[in-house]
Amino acid sequence: LQESDTLPHFSLLHAKAFIQPVMVSAVDQILTSGFNSKLWAIKEYALINSAVIFDEIQAYDTFTLALITQTIRKIKTLGGQVMLMSATFPKFLRNHFQDLLKIDKPIVAEELMDRKSNQWRYIDKELEDIREEIQKYLDQGKKVALVVNDVETAKKEYNYWHEKYKNKTLCLHSEFAMKDRIEKEDKLLNGSEDYQLVIATQVLEVSLDVSFEVMFSECAPIDSLVQRAGRCNRWMLYSDSEFIVFNPSKISTEYVYKKSRKILERTKEIILLNQRKLSEREINAMIEKVYDGFDIYDGNYEEGIKLYQSIADELFVFDLPID
Repeated sequence: LQESDTLPHFSLLHAKAFIQPVMVSAVDQILTSGFNSKLWAIKEYALINSAVIFDEIQAYDTFTLALITQTIRKIKTLGGQVMLMSATFPKFLRNHFQDLLKIDKPIVAEELMDRKSNQWRYIDKELEDIREEIQKYLDQGKKVALVVNDVETAKKEYNYWHEKYKNKTLCLHSEFAMKDRIEKEDKLLNGSEDYQLVIATQVLEVSLDVSFEVMFSECAPIDSLVQRAGRCNRWMLYSDSEFIVFNPSKISTEYVYKKSRKILERTKEIILLNQRKLSEREINAMIEKVYDGFDIYDGNYEEGIKLYQSIADELFVFDLPID
């Protein structure tokens, strides 16, 4: 933005409809093209002969995986090419997408697999009971991140720590207006503010090129934890960095990860058995153990496949008449 804070209407339309030469978006923006809503026809036109990169594909719930699967099939039908990338690719997910894209062998960054970034540790306590431990690291002058699974908890923790660390504490979550969130992220990324404690939700898992010396994270599915850990000692500047996981809250188990309770429980079990400085290879082995026996092709997956297909079969060129 140069002379004004608003983009011309035509440029906004181009961005919303995927017509710009290069587009970056959340995965749900491309999934909407399968629901015949939000400029879906123009998005489909933009996908013809396109190259689409799905970055950080994770073990989403099976319903979402079904939608992604159908979207990839559509892109291929339209002559597009697809690339999938992730630091957390359990075997069941690799096999699924290899079959879908007819790929014999995935590319693995072997030169990075033995790299060890952080000491992993699990504290079998609730968030309120580990504040003294967080305080200990802050008193040592370390740069600390606290990642929780819901916005209300993030707000509560910010109010608690802001009283002690006034201008040294930053809060990041999805409920900020976009303008405010971009401003906060910019301050964090360019180092214009010397924040010692950053309190965030899942927004810290993706896209932000930041690095912390110590990270405390509420327990989440292992793939989410790995993404969070990727922001701890990201630039390999510390020899004693720690990634510390604590028990999930009631909100996490009953609402945020309601459909993933077993994965949450297995994640805790596996981390308790692997409390040491872990290599990328060892972390991937943990992911495999957590998802061992996981069945992607359950009822929710079938529901997603059928829903996507029924909209294409029944509506085709018509917009979906639902708000």
